[in-house]
Amino acid sequence: ILRSYITFDILRRIMSDYFGFNILYVMNITDIDDKIIYRARTKFLLDRYRSEMGARDKNEVLSEIKESVEDFKVKMSGLTPEDPKLKMMQKVMDKLSPVLAMPDAGVGE
Repeated sequence: ILRSYITFDILRRIMSDYFGFNILYVMNITDIDDKIIYRARTKFLLDRYRSEMGARDKNEVLSEIKESVEDFKVKMSGLTPEDPKLKMMQKVMDKLSPVLAMPDAGVGE
């Protein structure tokens, strides 16, 4: 990404300094938007889950999460080591494993 910024800066300098063009350089950075969209999507899904499932015991929710993780592991076992999905799924499991090992596993009161 840095390379593209440098390239456009060099082009801007050549066009303005060498050729004498009046340049207005506008840059758009979108990775921040992706984080906001991800957080909004996560909040939406969590709110929908809460509204559909109602008030539930945290142990019941934790049990469902662990069951889903086991299903996820089964899907992972069917992939070949070359499959790019496996690497993505492994990252998800690496993030989930420490949370699931905790006694309360991140489930709110």
